[in-house]
Amino acid sequence: MRWVLALAALGFAVGAAAPPAGRADERGAAAEVAVPATEERSAAATSPAADATAAPWWRPSAEGPWRFTVAGWGWLPEIALDSKLDHQDFTLPIDLGTIIDDLQYGAMLDFEVRKGKFGAYVAPIFVGLKDTEHVQGLKFDHKVTVDDVAYLTDFGLSYEVGRWHLWDRSNWILPNPAVAVEPFVGARWLIDDIKVKLEPGRTFKTDIDFIAPVLGLRTFWDLTDRLNLRIEGDYGGFNVDHLKQTYNALGAVGWRFKPRQDLHINVFAGYRYLYIDYEKVAELKVTIRGPLVGLAFEFAANGSGFVSPVR
Repeated sequence: MRWVLALAALGFAVGAAAPPAGRADERGAAAEVAVPATEERSAAATSPAADATAAPWWRPSAEGPWRFTVAGWGWLPEIALDSKLDHQDFTLPIDLGTIIDDLQYGAMLDFEVRKGKFGAYVAPIFVGLKDTEHVQGLKFDHKVTVDDVAYLTDFGLSYEVGRWHLWDRSNWILPNPAVAVEPFVGARWLIDDIKVKLEPGRTFKTDIDFIAPVLGLRTFWDLTDRLNLRIEGDYGGFNVDHLKQTYNALGAVGWRFKPRQDLHINVFAGYRYLYIDYEKVAELKVTIRGPLVGLAFEFAANGSGFVSPVR
């Protein structure tokens, strides 16, 4: 109920004051690096000519095949909204239960294409929320309906600067873990259309729309040939397109398996924190944080089709 009234007030104030205003990267998979099977590693360790630093990597070199990642995931966040309009402040917490009750539809996807050390990604999120409440006014009992449709997309380019083995201990639980490091540059794009309908009364619309640069760093950790981690963060905004600042942090643990020769699948779960500070007519500070789960498919290709594992 509180978020309906707050958005209704915000929509009326912003709509009356001015015309409408106006990316994880989420690759979805920590499956970019992997170590070979235990028996392969053991065989290499017993060979006099074994190179302990070369064998564990499945990533192709710069001359390797094209690789593609497609992922779907679910984010179960709570939202905190702080707003300031004409020196009036209000804070609006929206818990997970309210979001689930009001959710009309949603999709969270990740797409990436890579060639050697270079990569390009796009990670769209589509969410529709709707709620209806009855509010007693001075003369009428008003029916208040809030429709909120949001599109949030991260996109950009990445480059792998290095891969390192942390240690090589065949008798340890984690015998040969490795890490890859990728800085990235991109943009975060948000379109959020809020419509408030009063019956009897009128309809108010508020649009939040920005696209601004972000800079970030990803790390991918292969602890075993199946167990993997992904840790990343970014910062952006820089007062571009009324976005004062935004930052994002994500950590996920994954379990990788290979159902066939040309396909890797990574099941992952983790936590994401996203902050947006936007100011046009009204200042909005939004914090979205909560757990996530997902499933990523990664495959490699050459000129004749999808033929080989990611090596």
